[in-house]
Amino acid sequence: MLLRLYFVLQAVAVLSPLSKLYAKRICHEKGFSVNFAYSIRASMNKHPGLTYFAVFVVSVFGLASLLRIFERPYYSLCFDPPIEDFRTLESAIFFTVMTMASAGFGDITTSTRVGRWLSLVVACWGAIMLSLLFSIIGNIFSLNEE
Repeated sequence: MLLRLYFVLQAVAVLSPLSKLYAKRICHEKGFSVNFAYSIRASMNKHPGLTYFAVFVVSVFGLASLLRIFERPYYSLCFDPPIEDFRTLESAIFFTVMTMASAGFGDITTSTRVGRWLSLVVACWGAIMLSLLFSIIGNIFSLNEE
């Protein structure tokens, strides 16, 4: 699933109008290269809400899939009646969103070492995503003539 997400992102970056020959020529004249990071930054300037939503959805599904991959075998092997924490993708998505929002109810927890490190990454990424969201909302309500 993660490989599919990577290929979708690469296809979006390649087919983006920001990576066409005209954009590449202008960027080459200005002295910087056109790559995936450039496409994301240019898209963020042109359509901030849509770009944020796409990055948020891809990161939630990607991180939830990783957590599910590393946590599901532990729960199914270590508990006699298997605990339902990471058996479904919905519960992994719930855990990821709650950790990203820094709420973390505690009803679903990670138990493996890799899962705990991934939870740390999810929490840090959530802080970055929340600050980016507040920045976008602040720019929408700014009092300028644009």
